[in-house]
Amino acid sequence: GPVESVGSWDLAAGEQESLLSIDSNVRRGLKRVRAEGVFNAPRASNLPVLQDSQQKAPLPDAGGPQSVQSMSQLLDKLAKENQEIRLMQAELQAHKEDLQALLHRSEGEAAAAGAQQQSLAAENAQLRA
Repeated sequence: GPVESVGSWDLAAGEQESLLSIDSNVRRGLKRVRAEGVFNAPRASNLPVLQDSQQKAPLPDAGGPQSVQSMSQLLDKLAKENQEIRLMQAELQAHKEDLQALLHRSEGEAAAAGAQQQSLAAENAQLRA
């Protein structure tokens, strides 16, 4: 099918450093996620599913200026998609960390509630005696 033009991806040096920093943080987070087996979890239903036509883009014929332009457009599109993937990965990592913090907090609250219940039971037993 026709290739969509997505524009140029020339980034300022600061933007490149920022993306590289995000990318390295995402890679570290992904290593932790893989080690913890999170990728065995069911796939989120709101993530886009690539169609076969998106997975296997036809390569333009080598030679002409149109093929160079098509290749450039494909590379621009891939760069944009890669950036979107990196941002989604960073977002997933942030959500994972938020969920872990909530889990730890709720575990702490449950432990405190259990200790309070034991204390009240002991006090109740003393009052009955």
